[in-house]
Amino acid sequence: MDIDRKLGIYLNDGIRGDVEAGRHNFFTILMKTFADRDFEVTLYPNTPEERLRSADRPGYTMFHLETSTHERSLDVRLAYMYPFWRIERARWREDYRLARMPFRPETIDEKAAQQFFNFWRRQTFVGKLDQESEKGFVLVALQGKLLEQRHGQTMSPIEMVRTTIAEERFRKIRIKLHPSEIHDRAELTALTALARDKRVEIITDGNIHQLLQDCDYVVTENSSAAFKGILHRKPAICFGETDFHHLFASVARDGVPKAFKNILVPTRAYAKYFYWFLQLNCINAGRDFAPDRILEQVRVFGWKV
Repeated sequence: MDIDRKLGIYLNDGIRGDVEAGRHNFFTILMKTFADRDFEVTLYPNTPEERLRSADRPGYTMFHLETSTHERSLDVRLAYMYPFWRIERARWREDYRLARMPFRPETIDEKAAQQFFNFWRRQTFVGKLDQESEKGFVLVALQGKLLEQRHGQTMSPIEMVRTTIAEERFRKIRIKLHPSEIHDRAELTALTALARDKRVEIITDGNIHQLLQDCDYVVTENSSAAFKGILHRKPAICFGETDFHHLFASVARDGVPKAFKNILVPTRAYAKYFYWFLQLNCINAGRDFAPDRILEQVRVFGWKV
């Protein structure tokens, strides 16, 4: 059916102000991409009321960090690091397009992948961190709701830590709390009990790239820390479903013993995966082809643009 050439973008107040002032690179590109194709682009507040009204408004809807609510709506969000973005309809990361795509390293241009990988290692100062810091531990990257087994998780985060302590017999285990999470008394009590093991240390701050450089491998539900660890060529075990499962051990897919058994086998195509995931399948807002990639992604979901 024909769709009115209108696009409504729903943003929280702070980011909407930046977009209106032309201070947000990605959304400026997004708006211009549609305006150049004769779309009327309108910014709306990102409130529950406005999102409900979007279904009755003509044209297409683009949410930011909100699940799509009707067939003409999509969600745009950062793809783990700037300036890479993605457009999706699914609610859960394991249902994102990339999660279901096969990664075939033999098809990736090795030279292009290595150049891309090296560039982003320099951009994130990988290799220029403290070389004298402690090394050889397991980094457990926590998120929130430590006592709950949430959607896509094989066990609660606390049980994940207990399992790691049981499976990893020799290395120290450093538990990194998420900087944006506030933990209640029950969660802190559970963490304190785990820290009675002399190999276990709880970290509340610290440079995540320094920790990734120094650790032997990462354990997490599905934290972006594991994805950033690719830049450090660090393997990871994911106890939760995620979209970057291709490169890492997965408890849901492999089971606990297998996930831990071969964790340090150095056979992973880190540079090719990083390039495939971000440059070939996300929207790089820093490149001239970003508008074309935006159009490609919305057309996957049937938008007539």
